[in-house]
Amino acid sequence: FPMEIDLQRYLSPDADKSQPYKYLLHGVLVHSGDLHGGHYFALLKPDRNGKWLKFDDDRITPVTDKEVLEDNYGGEVSNASLSPAIRTGGRNIKRFTNAYMLVYIRESDIDWVLSPVVTKDIPEHLQRRLDEERALHEQKKKEAEERHLYLNTKIVTLNTFARHQGFDLANFDDRQYPLSEIPQFKVLKSDTYGVFKARVAHYYGISAEQMRFWVLVNRQNKTVRPDTPIPDHFHGMTMEEIHTKMASRQNELKLFLEMADKPINGKTWFPTTEGNSHIMVFVKYFNPDTQSLEGLCHLYIQKFGKVGDIIPILCEKKELPPHTPLRIYEEIKPNMIEEMKPKSTFQQSEIQDGDIICFQKALTDKEAQEHTAAGRIRDIPTFYESLSMRIVVQFKPKHKDREQKPEFELVLNKKYTYDE
Repeated sequence: FPMEIDLQRYLSPDADKSQPYKYLLHGVLVHSGDLHGGHYFALLKPDRNGKWLKFDDDRITPVTDKEVLEDNYGGEVSNASLSPAIRTGGRNIKRFTNAYMLVYIRESDIDWVLSPVVTKDIPEHLQRRLDEERALHEQKKKEAEERHLYLNTKIVTLNTFARHQGFDLANFDDRQYPLSEIPQFKVLKSDTYGVFKARVAHYYGISAEQMRFWVLVNRQNKTVRPDTPIPDHFHGMTMEEIHTKMASRQNELKLFLEMADKPINGKTWFPTTEGNSHIMVFVKYFNPDTQSLEGLCHLYIQKFGKVGDIIPILCEKKELPPHTPLRIYEEIKPNMIEEMKPKSTFQQSEIQDGDIICFQKALTDKEAQEHTAAGRIRDIPTFYESLSMRIVVQFKPKHKDREQKPEFELVLNKKYTYDE
C-alpha cells in the first residue's frame, strides 16, 4: 500500500476541487493470528514528519518504514530473506501478520488533524473518566509503595464458623466452593498488638479484655486450624513481630477471635492453655433432615476425659434430650472423617487444640430407611464426600451489548450432566 494516494481522478464532476485530494498514510491497523484468534496492534505516525511508532497494548516502540509497509501482508516469507539464525532448511515460512485497515489523512488538512490536543477538545465525560483513572492509578501506586508497611489480617469468628458449609472453620480462597465472608483489617506492621486489639474491640463493640486471638496455621494435611492463642504479655509487641514469631510461613495473618461474655469465677476471661489439661475444639452438627452442616460452637474439653462424656453437653448445645444417642466424628481432612469411640479418651483419639468434632443423632433403622428412600444423605462421612463434589458455577451474559441480565452463581454437583 502506498505512502500517499491521489484520489482526484475518482471524484464526480460536480465535486469541490478547490483543494487537492492528496492523502498521506499515517496509520496501519494490524491483526496477527488466524481466523480463530490472534492479537491486534496499531502502527501510527503521530507527527507530519515524525517516526512511525508501534502501539501494542501498553508498549510503544519505534518501527521502520519497512516494518510498516512490507511486514503486514500475510502469506509466505522467503527463507532466503530470513537471517541465518532462523532459516528453516530451505522451506519458506507462513506469516500471519495482516494489515486490515489503513488510515490516510488529507495533506491539506494534516496540520489541523495532527494539531496538539487542548483541554477544550476533550469531551467532559471523557475528561472525567481520565481524571478518575488517573486518581485510581495514583491510589494503586501509593498502595503498592506502602504495601510493605502493612499486614493483611483476616479474622474468623463463631458467626463465620456458624454460616460455613464446608471443611475447616471457613473458606478463605478456594473458589471451587462458596467463599466465606471474613472481616479483613489492613494493619500497620509497626502497630503493637495492644493497638490492634483495641481497634478490633471497637469494631465489634466489646472490651479488649473480652477477646482472645488464636493464630490459624496451615497444617500438613492441608487444613487451616487455630494453633495457639496470642499471649497477653505480647501486648507491646508489634504485629510484624507476632507474624514473624507465630505465622512466618504465611503472607498474611489469619486469626480466630474468641469472645467471652463474662469472666470465669469472676477472675480470668478465658481458660488457661498452659499445662495442656484442657483442649479447645470446634463442634459441628449435621442435620440429615435438612441436609445441612452447622458450625455450632467451640468447647474446652479435658484431655483425659472420655469422648462419651461430652454427649450431654452436645445435646444441650443443640437442645436435644439429655441422653439422645449420638454419633461423633472427627473432621481430620476433607477425605478423612473418622468416627470416634465414646470410651476412648481425647488423648487416645489424638485430639488437639483447634480440631473439629462433628456429631449427629444416631438414626433408627426406620429413620435410616426413610432417608434412603427420600434420597437424603444419612451420615456425616457421606455428607462430606458430597461436599467434595460441589462446585460454584458462575453465570454471566454471553452478549455484553444486549439487554443486561444479572450475573449469578449456583452451587452444583460435579456429577451433574449438562441436561440436569
